[in-house]
Amino acid sequence: MQPSPYLIHKWKTKKHHEMPGLHLHPHYEIYYLLSGCKQYFINGRSYKLNQGDIIFVNRFELHQTNNIQSDTDRILIYFQECFVRPALAAQSYEVLSILFQSQHCVLSLNVEQQAVVEQLLYAMLREQKEKPPGHELVIQSMLIQMMVYVSRLIVLYRKSQSNDEVSQPFDPNFERVSSILTYINEHYRENITLDLLTQQFFLSPYYISRMFHKLTGYSVVQYVNRVRITQAQRQLRESNDKITDICTQIGYSNSTHFGTMFRKYTGTTPSEYRSRYREPSNL
Repeated sequence: MQPSPYLIHKWKTKKHHEMPGLHLHPHYEIYYLLSGCKQYFINGRSYKLNQGDIIFVNRFELHQTNNIQSDTDRILIYFQECFVRPALAAQSYEVLSILFQSQHCVLSLNVEQQAVVEQLLYAMLREQKEKPPGHELVIQSMLIQMMVYVSRLIVLYRKSQSNDEVSQPFDPNFERVSSILTYINEHYRENITLDLLTQQFFLSPYYISRMFHKLTGYSVVQYVNRVRITQAQRQLRESNDKITDICTQIGYSNSTHFGTMFRKYTGTTPSEYRSRYREPSNL
């Protein structure tokens, strides 16, 4: 994302392509599926995306995608909050909240809505490629226009049915693994082992290990560590708690081990991470 505060990318992948494991990043992501079918995993929930579906991924949110028996074509937009906040002004929180701070906002657009969104997406791609004078201002304007347009659709949609009905888990295996993921997300501070999960969910260790790795790219232990480190990142950004206290709060009894795991998953130390990403209100 450096030095530009945004990136727009269109790309195709072959069937069975997998994103390399769960990951997260410090910028917002908009994912629009032009064609094909994708399995989208985000924070313990799975969705089946089809042509014309759009999903909004918040900053520091664990996610991963896999193809489903078909080639896919999509457009991704990554942007930092600083790129849109000045133009959105006082309404920035409202729009960003509707799109990114709900329970994993996925929306299926009809043909007319797809045409509106795709026209803006392709126009932004053209501006980014050709870079005429003022192209960043034009991209900023069109990105905001698209976000406001979709946020209004979401508000209208929620009046007719609950957000949980936007898109539902579709794979029985994924439903089982999602239940395990939910359990881990709620009990990550505890000593979670494979044996514990087999007793809790009445599934064999082999099944849990195989399906868990297939659908998340992680072993159970790796995912527990990933969840703990994600929570540590959040607390380092948003709280004034001591690093040693955060270590204990997220389930580690050894600060050295915590530091090792943190560097493994983030590439930096807890103190370096806090210095870089700490929220201004906590300075």
